[in-house]
Amino acid sequence: MALALVQMLLILCCKRDDDENSDRRYQGSYFRQSYFGRFSFKNNIITLVVAVISERISMFVIRLKRYSLLLSIVLFALALTACGGSGGSGASSTTAADTTPSEFSFTDQTGVTKNTAITSAAITVAGINAAATISVTGGTYQIGSGSFTSTAGTVTNGQTVQVKHTSSNSGGTAVNTTLFIGGVSDIFTSTTTGDTAERAAAIAAAAALQNAENQAQEAALQKFGTGVFGQSTFQ
Repeated sequence: MALALVQMLLILCCKRDDDENSDRRYQGSYFRQSYFGRFSFKNNIITLVVAVISERISMFVIRLKRYSLLLSIVLFALALTACGGSGGSGASSTTAADTTPSEFSFTDQTGVTKNTAITSAAITVAGINAAATISVTGGTYQIGSGSFTSTAGTVTNGQTVQVKHTSSNSGGTAVNTTLFIGGVSDIFTSTTTGDTAERAAAIAAAAALQNAENQAQEAALQKFGTGVFGQSTFQ
């Protein structure tokens, strides 16, 4: 706007010089042909002053534009650095992946039946912020409500896991299943009922049967009596 006003003043204060060879012209770099031709500066102090002012204003505008661009570049670089951009050597805002969970532990089971599928209580995965590898030996595992599998996979924070195996076919024998999650592991153990306990139970059952038979014999003797030779006789 200021440059336009200066040009209007130049038009009002200067006159068209038809004879371009007889006039003295100002040779500055900021004076070019206008819409109405070249201007003459014959003995016109006002015109010279206005021309100088116009030149200074033009140089100021150019410098202002140049510095504005530089300032914009500096502000953009500062904003990029503050946001963690790649333009600087600042620390990255990305959190490192942690796939090592907190320690977990299964509750072992004893006195289980022989040759039976035994399922552990569930454990909850904690302490990780990315998917961790999971695998099992000596049995199968289940994530959440999914299917039991022995194939390695991945598990995330907060999910529950159970393991399962078949108990031993022998009395008093343990079976182990090991679960691995992100480098942390624990063993689930089930132990069948011992042979001693089984023998004791069989003896108790035999004793109960013998006692029942004895009671039946006593009842029969009381009803039919005893003969001379110890045999029952009818009354």
